[in-house]
Amino acid sequence: MSKICKHAIIYITLLITITASAQRSSQVNATTAATAKHATINKKKQTQQFPNVVISQQDSIRIRQEAQNEAQYNPLFVDLVYFTPKQRVIDTLNKQTVIRQKAKQYIETKHTGLFKYHFEQLPTFEDLMQITPPKQPKHIPTTTNTTTPITNNKLNIIKDPTLTNWNKSLLIQIQGTQNYISQNWYNGGESALSLLGYINAKLKFDNKKILQWENQLEWKAGINGIKSDTIHPLRVGEDLLKVTSKLGIKAIKNWYYTTSVEASATLFNTYLSNSHERATAPISPIRFYANMGMDYKYKTIFSAMISPLTYKMVYVNDTTTHNSVNTSVADKVGLQAGTKILHQFGSSIQLQFNYSISREVVLSSKMKLYTNYKGVEWDLEVVGNFIINRFLSARISLNPRFDNTVNTNQDTKQKVQFKELTSIGFSYKF
Repeated sequence: MSKICKHAIIYITLLITITASAQRSSQVNATTAATAKHATINKKKQTQQFPNVVISQQDSIRIRQEAQNEAQYNPLFVDLVYFTPKQRVIDTLNKQTVIRQKAKQYIETKHTGLFKYHFEQLPTFEDLMQITPPKQPKHIPTTTNTTTPITNNKLNIIKDPTLTNWNKSLLIQIQGTQNYISQNWYNGGESALSLLGYINAKLKFDNKKILQWENQLEWKAGINGIKSDTIHPLRVGEDLLKVTSKLGIKAIKNWYYTTSVEASATLFNTYLSNSHERATAPISPIRFYANMGMDYKYKTIFSAMISPLTYKMVYVNDTTTHNSVNTSVADKVGLQAGTKILHQFGSSIQLQFNYSISREVVLSSKMKLYTNYKGVEWDLEVVGNFIINRFLSARISLNPRFDNTVNTNQDTKQKVQFKELTSIGFSYKF
């Protein structure tokens, strides 16, 4: 009897265990079915919001470019791709701020449509490894489109119409000045307070290969008033129009075969103080130089032109004098009586230096040394421009000069001439 009871107890225990296991299995199956159904519904909703279109290899490059272009309009760095909470990867290394997290959560719940792509649209890692990166263009094109056209995995380079071999600039200054001029300055003048206008226009062609062509127009005009001058209370104190042109063909490295021309003239009558004697007259004198030689250039900072052959011409159109004056403009530049033109041949060296010490301070200098093998003409100009703001600047100019290449019909020995100019006022550069 005891054996029968023992078998009965074992049977009942097995029956209870099997029944409990069946119940648990049915509950698990029901839960799994409900979870799968819920996942299917969510996926269907996500698929309705984000079409399940796999991104092609070509579009993956475009997506990256769009993200870079739109970064400036996305200050919160909101993701362009929507990830469900299970697929989201929390960037703990960057330690996102609370503001960014709240902003992303708000957009995810209220404005899901702002996300451009669904995570299921992203290419796989294997697809990305097969993409051939496009070649970088030599010049990055500037276009109004936010994307670059892509055809057959290659970028269609759009040429920028603004890229050109020409470089131009224009500087206009109207300033008040204080200047000092030595008594023997070749164009006359006197230390005084004055008003100065200055224009400097440059036009340069450089094909980045073998050819460079530099052109410059410079005009200075100033008027001043001096109490000691009873004859000319208001007179022209600064008057110079200069045009230069230099053409260079590359020889080797920084050396160029170069020819250059320079022409300068005055446009107004300038008088000595308390006198009717003129230092210059309209289109009198005209100085012209033609040079041939080699030019060494270091970037845009330094230039040294050596010209074994230089032609110099001086022309005076007005040789008349006032009744009370015996010296004409022609006499001052060394022309013989009854002539209006002077020709000379010689050699010359021209140095140019331009350097920006800082954004507000620009230093430039020009030096010319000419000889006709009998005398020397030396001219140095050092200019410092100090930019105060967009429309205001200060200018300091130092200009020593010496010339004994011409006979001025005077018994006095030629000396170094010097002119200093300090000005401040309106300045604008195009």
